[in-house]
Amino acid sequence: MSGTTYLSGLRVFRQRSRQVGAAVGSEFELLGAQSLTFKTVASLAGFALDLLRSRPNHIVFKSLTNRILDERDLHQAPMKLYKEGKSDDIVTTFLEDIRCSFPHIVVTDVGHIAVMNGRTTKRNCDAGNNFYPQKSGVIELNAILVGKLVDAVAAIKANRRSSPSTYDMEVYRALHVRLGITLAHELVHLYTHYLVRRQQSHTPPNITYGPYGDDRKGESGRYWEERLFGGYIDMQDKVEPDPSDSRKLVRGPPVIGIWDGHQRKLWQIRTKALDDLLGREFSKYLGDQLIDHAGATSALRPERWNDSRYYLDPFTDPRDRAREKDRAGGWELSAAQVNYLVSEQVRDHAPKYAVSRTELQRFSNDPTLAVTLRVM
Repeated sequence: MSGTTYLSGLRVFRQRSRQVGAAVGSEFELLGAQSLTFKTVASLAGFALDLLRSRPNHIVFKSLTNRILDERDLHQAPMKLYKEGKSDDIVTTFLEDIRCSFPHIVVTDVGHIAVMNGRTTKRNCDAGNNFYPQKSGVIELNAILVGKLVDAVAAIKANRRSSPSTYDMEVYRALHVRLGITLAHELVHLYTHYLVRRQQSHTPPNITYGPYGDDRKGESGRYWEERLFGGYIDMQDKVEPDPSDSRKLVRGPPVIGIWDGHQRKLWQIRTKALDDLLGREFSKYLGDQLIDHAGATSALRPERWNDSRYYLDPFTDPRDRAREKDRAGGWELSAAQVNYLVSEQVRDHAPKYAVSRTELQRFSNDPTLAVTLRVM
């Protein structure tokens, strides 16, 4: 696909609080091709799709497919292929559907998403053999984290003729990988939906990892993370001495952690591994599990992870806690909002874009380079 269209039908929306009495949909702003936020999110989508299309993930997806289809009375199309021993075809078809019709992405901090990395809201989809990702669900990404990533990209671009600051590069590197994994995690939930084709397409309870899921449903995204990375992914901002006054502590760049299922062991993904992942060297680390590769991770002290002397919540500054609680009141996208975002009005009339794989991969390694979004 290098140099040709890779992601098709891409749309990114920014959500704001809806005014009283305003029509449903008025709170969503469709970002245009010149938006740096759009280009940055497109790069995340490219990373997520490349990760899911990698050979190590194909093996994990086959395992996930087999486990789910063994335990569910599922939709006839994937079940027919499964019974014919064609799990490879199920995985390949889903990923091609995603590539050709990427689900709509909403960048938002309205409601409970303000303290989450991402979320997928599913919708009942076609009961026939066809699966249309843009009709089947909406993916939300945390606007606070996306905003920090976009700020880092802007700072790196502004200093491209000299040299970007170490801080900006560390923020860019960590947030791009973290949010790229988040977007892939949300696509795993859509994959479960693809297998079941019902709105309440819950993962079987025993398909999960760590402190997630319950006796009614599992957590396919966390199961996927463990199988691919060796644990579930987390992130905090590191606390560092103030460069201008070493007696003070300030918020530093993000650190990506990998937890074991009992939260007794914690590893940090090291800089070299983050760079290699951005460079799409997935098989270098993910053929086994990331935590098993010497030099890819380093052990952290788990008891320090939620200690504000060492790490801080990445979603917000501590002085914003009151507003965070106001935003995190449990709200999520309503059925009416999801229906609007997947409606024919949006799918058939709002501009959508395509982008090449080569540009997305180059941008991941060097965000000073251009990403051209072409109207379809």
